[in-house]
Amino acid sequence: MDVLVKKAQAALEFLMTYGWALIAITIVVGAIYLAFDINPKDRIPDSCSFGDSFYCKDFTISKAGVLTMNFKNTVGVPLTVKSITCVANGLTVNSAVSVPVDSGGEFQLSCDLGKVLIDKTKFSVSVLFYKQGMSFPSTSDGLVVGSPI
Repeated sequence: MDVLVKKAQAALEFLMTYGWALIAITIVVGAIYLAFDINPKDRIPDSCSFGDSFYCKDFTISKAGVLTMNFKNTVGVPLTVKSITCVANGLTVNSAVSVPVDSGGEFQLSCDLGKVLIDKTKFSVSVLFYKQGMSFPSTSDGLVVGSPI
């Protein structure tokens, strides 16, 4: 019986020692998290990327929820942009436009979510356009990630 009590005591001491160590580690990690205000969204860089049709030169996102993008036509022929669709934070905005663009020309498009933005936001953007001389539309899809200013 004496051997059984010693084994139980050793097992209990083992569990208590590692239990306290686990509690201490949890407290330290929590303190670091609070002290440095770690937010995973802050680690994602701002970016604007589209397919081969357009080069996204730059973009801005306003706190009022307006995404403005400056593009360069890399299709190789003149085209006319007919619509832009933006999806962000569960909202979809479809805007009809008529923007003629020369080959290699630059143009600007914007989407207004009509919602105040505070944090970094990811926009899925789709641009519908017609190449000169074509009767069927083409689409260029892209992704824009940024913080409102």
